[in-house]
Amino acid sequence: MEAQDEAERKQRLSLLFDLNRANNQRQMAMRQLQKLQNEAGGFSWFEGFPANRAITVAVLEFLAQLTQLNAVEYYQAERTMIIRALRYLDQQIEKDYEWMRQHNPQWTKSLPTTEQVDYLYVRSHYRDIPEVGNALEAAKFFTRQAFANWKRYGLLHKAEIALLAHRNGDQSRTTEILNWLQKTATTSKEKGMYWANNRRETMGFVSPVWTHCRLMELLHTVAPDTQRMNQLKQWLLNQKRVQDWESTPATLNAIHMLLLTGSDWLGTTNRCVATWGDKRYDTATGETATGYLKANLPIGTTPQAPSTLTLRKEGEAPAWGALYTQYLQSMDQVEAQGQGLQVERKLFVETLEEGTRQMRPLTEERPLQVGDKVIVRLTIRSDQDYQYVCLKDTRAGCMEPTQVRSGYVWREGIGYYHVAKDASEQFFFEQLPQGTYVVEYSAYITRSGDYASGVSTLQCLYAPEFAAHSAGQRIKVK
Repeated sequence: MEAQDEAERKQRLSLLFDLNRANNQRQMAMRQLQKLQNEAGGFSWFEGFPANRAITVAVLEFLAQLTQLNAVEYYQAERTMIIRALRYLDQQIEKDYEWMRQHNPQWTKSLPTTEQVDYLYVRSHYRDIPEVGNALEAAKFFTRQAFANWKRYGLLHKAEIALLAHRNGDQSRTTEILNWLQKTATTSKEKGMYWANNRRETMGFVSPVWTHCRLMELLHTVAPDTQRMNQLKQWLLNQKRVQDWESTPATLNAIHMLLLTGSDWLGTTNRCVATWGDKRYDTATGETATGYLKANLPIGTTPQAPSTLTLRKEGEAPAWGALYTQYLQSMDQVEAQGQGLQVERKLFVETLEEGTRQMRPLTEERPLQVGDKVIVRLTIRSDQDYQYVCLKDTRAGCMEPTQVRSGYVWREGIGYYHVAKDASEQFFFEQLPQGTYVVEYSAYITRSGDYASGVSTLQCLYAPEFAAHSAGQRIKVK
């Protein structure tokens, strides 16, 4: 369903280019946002909830991003809303400071929380609006502590501290953090520039996409380089091929960075043309806003039939595509295929020896017999994080599953939903992180004969060009 929703979202993208509609939507959104602000000045997760600091920080951050893009000019009522939200956050940071001084004897050595660092970062977007009460004193203290202890934070807050230092004129601190981040980055032709240690955090909105966007903002602000920013944008778009951007906040950050940094990838000069014989396929005639198109290229059997597909790309924006070949082959003669994703299928016979469960590989010397219990082991390898992945294993005609009830399974650090069908076993992974995983199920051998055992197919439903299948095999049952 998530994959179907994504297809529908792509079709609706053209609506974003209706400027009149966009302006009306903006006004409606701002009015709705004003209604959601409570008496304290903050915003809550749902209407009627108490004010939430993280939600308020996020709202102010996104409003600042619109200003940064020169996409909006706020009216007086909207500026009043922003000032009230800032005053709420100032009061909260002042309370933190006073409580710490009263209850922590070692308060001068305190490490600011990530929530407090987020406040400092977002507050620096609004230097034209002064802090209220003792919030300025509190902000100065937490800023000094964050600068002194920046190495103890994760990637996201390292970037925020570096941006804060840059805005405060502390260029030596900014350079120190920036050099560390550049040394730990990875660059590849396929994925662009990214940080391999960029992992999900358990609290708040933080995700790898959110963190990557903050790092992009830092490099764009402090050390702008168009080629490097394009490599960072490449990683960001590459994630969208195989994953959802997970949340509205992460998606907003991603769009902000794609619009703000690097080359103009929305220009009309960005296009791809594919030539197959005397036929041309131009992305300029594809889906509105995305250029996506799909075509079937029949492979002829005559010498005059085209056998070469030629691609030409124009413009600086990256483009992704895939060429699929479909063919007929006996199931047991299919060869294993896969690059980013791989799946391997092995059969084992389960026995009880002196009361101990044993598993032995299937060999020609000891063929299967009716009544044997077989363990089908599927080994999955993924080169990056994927979402919405389906694994389908086709059973041989002599196998009957021991478990026919569908359900959720957690095994060795990975969760999936297992469905037993008449002729296959299906496994659905909402999240398939980078790594190697093993999935198993058992079946009984119910009849003798010579059978073509099916293949295992692994495919990312979100980006079907990422697929793999195991090799076919034959099994004999006495």
